[in-house]
Amino acid sequence: MPKLVRLKDSDSISIQYGCYECNKEFITSIDNFSKSYVCSRCRARVNTLPVFCHYEGCYGRYAKCTGVIKRITGEERDNEEKKSFDSTLDISIGARPTGDFHDDIGDIRSTMMAYKCTNCEVMYSSASGISRGFDSGTVRCQRYLCDSCGRFPERQELLEADSGADNTKLNLFVEK
Repeated sequence: MPKLVRLKDSDSISIQYGCYECNKEFITSIDNFSKSYVCSRCRARVNTLPVFCHYEGCYGRYAKCTGVIKRITGEERDNEEKKSFDSTLDISIGARPTGDFHDDIGDIRSTMMAYKCTNCEVMYSSASGISRGFDSGTVRCQRYLCDSCGRFPERQELLEADSGADNTKLNLFVEK
C-alpha cells in the first residue's frame, strides 16, 4: 500500500509504493501523486494511489485540494489588516509620510494575509498571492489533504523510506 515517507538526505516528502505483481518497492516525489508507472522489474502497472492518512484513528485518503484561491474581503480583510498594523507599526516616534514610512507600510501590507482557498481555507500573504497569480481568481489550490480529517503531515512526522526501495525514475503508464 502506498505511504508517505521522508528520504534521509532530502527536505521533501515522498511516496513509497510497490508493485502488486512482483512486490518491488519504489519511491517517487510527492509531485507524482496519483500517477501510474510501469514496473522496471515485471512491466506491470504500479500506482501511487491510494495513500491513506498518516494519523492514527483516521481512515481517510490524501487527495489534492481543488478549491479556488480568492482574495479575502470584508470583515476578514479588516481583521487581517488590524492584526498586521497593531503589532508592527510604531508611530510614537513621530513617523511622517516620508519615503521610508511608505516603504514600511508597503512591507507590512505585503506580509498581510490577503488570499484564501475556498475549500481548505489555507491563507496566503499578499506578496505570495501576487507572485503566484492569485489575483485572477481562477488559480486552484495544489495542497494535499486527508479527505477525512483535513490534515497533512510535516516531514519530520514521517518514517524514513525503506532501505530496499528503488528511487529510479520510472516510465509513466499510458493507456493505449
